[in-house]
Amino acid sequence: MSTEDSQRLTAKRWQDCTDVYDFLDQIRLRPGMWVPGGSLLYLQSLLTGYRAALGVYGIAESFAFWPEGACPRCTASPKSSPGPTT
Repeated sequence: MSTEDSQRLTAKRWQDCTDVYDFLDQIRLRPGMWVPGGSLLYLQSLLTGYRAALGVYGIAESFAFWPEGACPRCTASPKSSPGPTT
């Protein structure tokens, strides 16, 4: 393992992550802290929240976990999202 790789895989605060892949590296380093019991549901919830935060704060970041249109609640802007259905 090179020195660059070992520096990259050092635990840090989530605020210091530069993108979703950096955040996933942090989850990989300390899974018990981020994903209780190793549940994929918790991981999905974290990624959904991350995606929602990108939209709320208007941050343009490549997020290839869901193709555009595959998750309407994740990709719709608040102004264009449909109201509740009855």
